[in-house]
Amino acid sequence: MKIDDIPQDNSASYHGHRKVIYGTRDGHYEAATSNGWQDEAYATEMAVYELDTQTQAAREAVEKDEYSPLYYHMFRCRYDETGLAMAAGVWKWQLRRHFRPEVFAKLPAKTLQKYADACQISIDDPQTNQYLKPLMITLHSLDQSRALRIVWLLEILGMPYRLQTYRRHPDTLLAPDELKAIHPLGKSPLLDDNGFILAESGAITDYLIQTYGNGRLMPERGSREYWQYQRWLHYAEGSLMPLLLLGLVFRRIESALMPFFSSNRLSAKISGSVKNSFIHPQAALHLAHINSELENREWLVGNSLSGADIMMSYPLQAAADRFDFADYPNIRAYLQRIEAHEAYRRAVEKAGSPLLKLDK
Repeated sequence: MKIDDIPQDNSASYHGHRKVIYGTRDGHYEAATSNGWQDEAYATEMAVYELDTQTQAAREAVEKDEYSPLYYHMFRCRYDETGLAMAAGVWKWQLRRHFRPEVFAKLPAKTLQKYADACQISIDDPQTNQYLKPLMITLHSLDQSRALRIVWLLEILGMPYRLQTYRRHPDTLLAPDELKAIHPLGKSPLLDDNGFILAESGAITDYLIQTYGNGRLMPERGSREYWQYQRWLHYAEGSLMPLLLLGLVFRRIESALMPFFSSNRLSAKISGSVKNSFIHPQAALHLAHINSELENREWLVGNSLSGADIMMSYPLQAAADRFDFADYPNIRAYLQRIEAHEAYRRAVEKAGSPLLKLDK
C-alpha cells in the first residue's frame, strides 16, 4: 500500500488513537499513521457480533442446565478453553470436566476462587459456598415503554437476566403500585443487580456498559468522542423526550375536550397555539439537527453501535410515530438499522413494542 493510500476513516475502534502502518513511497517502505480503516472496522464489528452470538448461546445452554455457569463466563470474558485454563491455572481437561454441572457443583472454594479471579466475578462465601456467584440481573419493565432499550442492551451484552413486566393502569396508563415496593417513585425501568437498585434509563445504560461491557459500546473514557457519547446519553431524556411528552399531554387534553362548551373551545385554542408556536417548531429544530448528525453515518458516535444509539432509539421511534419524517431520511434509515438489529429483535420478542398504542 502506498503512503498516500493509507486510509484515514476515523474508526471508533481506535478510540481516538492512531496506528502505525507501513506503506511505500518511491519504492521504499515508510512508517505512517492511520486513524482508522472502514473495512477493518466492519470486520471487527462482525467479529464482535459473532462473539456476542456465542455468548448468548452459552447463556442459553447454562439456563438449560447443559453446562455449568463457568461455560457462560468463559465466553463473556472472551476466553477460549486454552486461555481460561491458563488464566485459572488448571489443565484444559480439568476445565472441560468443570463445564459439567454435576462436577462444578462439587468444586472446592479454592478452585472456584481461581475461576472467579480469572473471570473477575465473586463467590458468595469462600468458606462454604460451592458455586460461582451468578450474574443475575432483574429488569423491572412497564409494558409499552422505553424500558425496551434496556432489554436491547442486555441482549447485546449477552448477560443472564430476568425480565419482570408490569401492566399499566387501564385508565391512567401509569405504572402499578407494585413498582413502589422496589423504588419509591414507582417508575420504569428499574434495574436490580443482585440487590443494587438503579433507576433512570440513562444511568442504567451507562452502568451496564461500564460494568459489564468489557470496553464495548462506548468510546475510550476521557476522549472527545466519549464526551460526545455522554452528550447523547443525556440529550435523549433531557432535551428530546420532554418535548415529546409535552406534545403527548396536549394531545390527551384535546382528545378529552367536548367542543360545544366555550371553556373547551378556549382550551383547544390554547393547546393549538402551544403546539403550533412551540412544540412543532422545536421538534423540527431537534429532528433536523439529529438528521444532520447522521449524515454519512450509520451510528451516532464513532460510526459504531454504542449506548448513545440505545438511548436515542426510543425518542426517535416515538417522534416518527407522531411527526412527518419525510424531511429526515437519515433518521428513517437509522431507525431501520436499529429495528433490523438481531439483539433488538430478540428484545421485542421478549418485551413487546415500546410505543404506547393508546397515545396517538
